[in-house]
This record gives sequence, structure tokens and C-alpha cells, in this order.
Amino acid sequence: MAAIPSTGGAHFRRPRWGRWCILAASLVLFFAYVGSYYHLSRRGMREAKQYQMRGFLYVPLEEVLKSQDLNRHYGFVQFYAPVNWVDRQVFGTEGPISCILFGLSK
Repeated sequence: MAAIPSTGGAHFRRPRWGRWCILAASLVLFFAYVGSYYHLSRRGMREAKQYQMRGFLYVPLEEVLKSQDLNRHYGFVQFYAPVNWVDRQVFGTEGPISCILFGLSK
């Protein structure tokens, strides 16, 4: 460790491992967030294209039709809203589905 000259004695520079650990952890979380968004959204986009839907679901359509519940999808919509906005603005992709009306034909 190098001494930093100053008046009143020598001060020693401490390694800044804490900052590097925080940076590394932040990068891991960021890439996990973006990677999981990419995986779920592209799976949903492939499924939407197959069923000719506008927009996509973060959860499989089969699961939604079976349960007729979009709560899990809506949670992902809120969680991924920032990265979804960037995806739509930069790459021009479709956004997630905001509503499915079940049972109208009955």
C-alpha cells in the first residue's frame, strides 16, 4: 500500500473492494433482468405470431386459457415496464397484451 504524503503524518490508501463488489453485483442483476425479459418476451412474441395476436403474453397462452387469470402476466408487465419501453422505442417491437376478455361468446 502506498503512502500518500500529507501534512500531519502518513495516510494509507485502502483498496476499494466494496465499490467493485457493488458494481459487479449490479451488473449481474442488470444482465439477469434484461436476459429474463428477453427470454420471456421473445417466447411470447413467437407465440403471438403463431396465434396472430397483437401484443404478447409473458406467460404461455395455454396457461392463461386454462386458468383465465392474467395476474402473473400483469406482474411481469409492471416488473419489465422500463426495459419493455426501451425495446419498443429502439427496436419497434409490440408491447405486451393489456387485456383479454374471457367468455364473451357465451
